[in-house]
Amino acid sequence: MYYYFYNKYKNFVDLVTKHPNENNMNYITHFNHAISMSYKLAHASVSVFIHAFYPPIHEKTASTIIKDLYLQNLEREIKRN
Repeated sequence: MYYYFYNKYKNFVDLVTKHPNENNMNYITHFNHAISMSYKLAHASVSVFIHAFYPPIHEKTASTIIKDLYLQNLEREIKRN
């Protein structure tokens, strides 16, 4: 399997930067964006978990976070095109 990736991308840098470059980002920008999204999704996940046990709290937290992430990604997509 190693040889498959080696032959396909020729080196590690190409492998790591291919996706960020396709999205008009460098590695660090992509890393920060992904970590930020991960944090927000973890927050949404914990909120829903708590809401499952005690419904009066976090009624709209997860849906608000997901809507915000969607709008941010839509805005990035529009700027990219």
